[in-house]
Amino acid sequence: VVSTQSTGSSGINAEYGGAVQSGMLKTACKVLSEELDNVTGDSRKSIGILAINSKLHYFNLHKNSGQPQMLVVPDLSEPFIPTIDDLMVNVKENKEKLKELLEMLPSVFESSGDADCAAGPALLAAKEMIFGFGGRVTLMLSRTPSAGIGALKKRTDSGKAEGLTLSPSDVFYKNFALECIQKQVAVDLFLFPNDSVDLPTLSTVSQFSSGSVYYYPNYHCEKNPV
Repeated sequence: VVSTQSTGSSGINAEYGGAVQSGMLKTACKVLSEELDNVTGDSRKSIGILAINSKLHYFNLHKNSGQPQMLVVPDLSEPFIPTIDDLMVNVKENKEKLKELLEMLPSVFESSGDADCAAGPALLAAKEMIFGFGGRVTLMLSRTPSAGIGALKKRTDSGKAEGLTLSPSDVFYKNFALECIQKQVAVDLFLFPNDSVDLPTLSTVSQFSSGSVYYYPNYHCEKNPV
């Protein structure tokens, strides 16, 4: 969520089945809020936050806008930016507004019942938010993407050779990473699955963009914390 250059964008999985019930969403928001006090570098650093389930949830974070305003985009076939202003905000100038948003996010989605994950459309949206600046995109997921472009089917061991099982099943994430590297954007991937997840496919988004992958299987904030 924090950039290494001037800008960072974060996509946080807020689907009900994994991210909410495991406590991943609550933990991620808590840690991110704490880390805002440790952001180093020049004063130009900016950040944007995007919550993901079967829809894309953007947030207007202008320091003078009152409570953070959520802007919902349900169309995954052609994800678009609902406004060009105040989705990416200066960290130093808007720290309290960012902390307010991270504090309220878990309660916003705690009763949604929405168990889908539109990770692919979220990456495309993050691209539009950050490509003019360069920096890092941080994608936090608790399950395999299931909606929109980049949706993946659950992989099973059906007797195929191990090399085929470990091969990416979809080129979307690799192709997206190759676009990112041309724009000086890296993608970091955090996975907190409670079921099998297509790591060989998802990891290519970081592998080919000079990002990192962090994998925490069977995560639960109380029973199996990081």
